[in-house]
Amino acid sequence: MKLMKTFVTSFMVLALACASNLTNTFAADVGGGSNGDYGIMPVAATGGATIQNTAKIVSENGEVTDISSGTAETLITKSVLSIKKELLSEDIRVGDEIEYKITISNTGDAEARNVKVEDELNPAQVEFISATNTPEKGISYEKNTQAYEETIKWTITNINPDESTELRLKVKVKKGVETGTVIKNSAEITEENGKPEQPPISSDSDPDGSPEFTVVAPDLSVTKTVDKESARAGDTLKYTIVIKNDGTGTARNFSVEDAVSNLVDIQTGSFTTTDDTVTHSEVGNKITWSVPKLAPSGTITITFNVTIK
Repeated sequence: MKLMKTFVTSFMVLALACASNLTNTFAADVGGGSNGDYGIMPVAATGGATIQNTAKIVSENGEVTDISSGTAETLITKSVLSIKKELLSEDIRVGDEIEYKITISNTGDAEARNVKVEDELNPAQVEFISATNTPEKGISYEKNTQAYEETIKWTITNINPDESTELRLKVKVKKGVETGTVIKNSAEITEENGKPEQPPISSDSDPDGSPEFTVVAPDLSVTKTVDKESARAGDTLKYTIVIKNDGTGTARNFSVEDAVSNLVDIQTGSFTTTDDTVTHSEVGNKITWSVPKLAPSGTITITFNVTIK
């Protein structure tokens, strides 16, 4: 009488390449074979694939005995990461602080763990100010500085499926950077769950993901004219002041001063301006206009009257 041999199987499934439904069949010799040896081939799969394992009993003459042991199925899940970087500042000049928003999204069906994100800065152009650091949300960063680059490295503990994590980075444009300089910066995902991304997932892959900006600067000028070339005591003179910005950047929070001659009296109610945000003050015969901003190619016209003493 032939004896059925007892066997124990162990196997490994590598979820690496593209596959659909995979079936692994294991055969055991229950006849008069010598050792009942069998082999197992590693199988590759990817997110969304189903691994099925079915055991069948095969006799020594090759006949399959239809004994169902049931089929064990395992669904392979996978994280799918992407990164986008946005510039939140505009009209950037030397000395300005600027802010970036970096969004890391997981569109897969598995949790992404221990995600590493890096952002390289050019220390000749910008100075690091701050970065997102919220340990209670599993986000931390470190700063590595070398001679020609400064790297901000974040570690994100986990990103759930169909969720995103947002990082913030603040830098300041350094003094000495010339007007017209283009500064570009990108971020990339370098590692997930201890495994390097090859190649790194870069924000450059998103058309809007690696913002660049041009350093700008205002260039202000002011002219003053009077409506009469000659006048007598008691006459009224009308002055016109034109402020113009011929630069590439917005001029902000500046003032214009006019020290009027002591030979005239200012007609206090005569002031006009083409910009309602402009205010003025008088101290004796000195007039000061405060201007909140003036865009490139913009002009502001101010008028006022005086009476000759």
